[in-house]
Amino acid sequence: MDLKEFDHSIVESDRHPWELARIEVIARLIKEFIPHYRSALVLEIGCGDIFVLESLAEKFPQWSFVGTDIAFPDSFLDNYRHERIKVYKTSEEAMTNIKQHIDLVLLLDVVEHVSDDVQFLKEIIHFNHIDPKTNFIVTAPSFQWLFCSHDTFLQHYRRYSNNSLYALLQQVGLNVTAMGYFFGSLLFTRMLRASLEKFNLIKPSQGLRNWRYPSISSLLRFVLIQDFKFTSAIKKLGIKVPGLSNYAVCRKSE
Repeated sequence: MDLKEFDHSIVESDRHPWELARIEVIARLIKEFIPHYRSALVLEIGCGDIFVLESLAEKFPQWSFVGTDIAFPDSFLDNYRHERIKVYKTSEEAMTNIKQHIDLVLLLDVVEHVSDDVQFLKEIIHFNHIDPKTNFIVTAPSFQWLFCSHDTFLQHYRRYSNNSLYALLQQVGLNVTAMGYFFGSLLFTRMLRASLEKFNLIKPSQGLRNWRYPSISSLLRFVLIQDFKFTSAIKKLGIKVPGLSNYAVCRKSE
């Protein structure tokens, strides 16, 4: 969850099913496309409230993790303790403390927050301990025509299609090995919200923190995971289904 959306009283059962399902998407992408390291170091830039890293730490118990987010309060940095997760406010600070090769970089719904996404990514791929063996997983919201109040609230600059995300990654020197959409079942809901907002028929969105339906979270999480499994399966048959989000798996060019 973006720290702008974070409610400190939240518990996992209250989390939005989109968040819960996206964890499964990322884990499945790692298992399918990332080498099966016995041990690995994962860097997540823009890690928000640490939910992703803590969830992945449970799924990959031999791996170590580093998270950065410029929105971290100093009190959080001073008090956060986890055996396999280190947190820093800036990537530069993290780089001074990392002493080993970075096997995977996660940029999960981050590039849309940056005014100059090209320069941002160019700086990252030139960090120490990142080389052509380093894998990247990048996710971003899909389709500029779906831009609505939720994007404005989260201070997004843009949304991406697979084509525009691919062009961005190629431009900065990242070779894409896998790409697609996920959560196509949410497209209609977002289309409806964007259309109703244009005519001032509904109030602007205030993000995921407004989710107050934990009783159906498990069901919706299940539906979204099945959505991803289905679209992944038919993608192997050459059928690409659009979705609310993009993903790309890539590596730095030689």
